[in-house]
Amino acid sequence: MKINVHIDRLVVDDLGAGPLRPEKLRAAVQAEIERQLRSHGAGQPLQPGNRERPVDGGQIPAGTAPGAEPIGRQIGQAVFRSIRQ
Repeated sequence: MKINVHIDRLVVDDLGAGPLRPEKLRAAVQAEIERQLRSHGAGQPLQPGNRERPVDGGQIPAGTAPGAEPIGRQIGQAVFRSIRQ
């Protein structure tokens, strides 16, 4: 099985964690989604009309450590949960 994950646009509001390099954050989010897919699978197949739908990643807990990697992991986990619904 081949799964392609493409993040067209990642909108992050009010991190309050100082400046983050977008490419590092995007890479961390993608890496976490890929890790989750390898560990848990994709679940129900996406229907053709849902393949390119916006996904709400929810909120990141206030206690998340600053930096692209921990924040990217949190976002990736939230996005993965949304994909599996």
